Amino acid sequence: MFICDERIYEDSKYAVFQKEGIQTAAAIINYLKNDEFLHAFLACGESNILTGKELENGKSVGCFSDGEFEWTSEITYLFEHYDLKLNEKFIEKIKALS
Repeated sequence: MFICDERIYEDSKYAVFQKEGIQTAAAIINYLKNDEFLHAFLACGESNILTGKELENGKSVGCFSDGEFEWTSEITYLFEHYDLKLNEKFIEKIKALS
């Protein structure tokens, strides 16, 4: 299951943002950046879908999966910088692990 609605990910006009508590947001970011979940790199440009600008180190996109949820490094960036709304089941999973 992808951790955010594909419409949100693919079309910035559907972007919906949320605010999580600082501890929860930090736990989510740490989880999303965990290299244990990295399973592939795609050799394509990585960009901020909200601004259209290429991200730093934007020559490849990291693909992550914990066996239940899937996400890309772009999603991690958008959550970290813009509080992109993520799947509620994913957020509940992270809260339960914290």
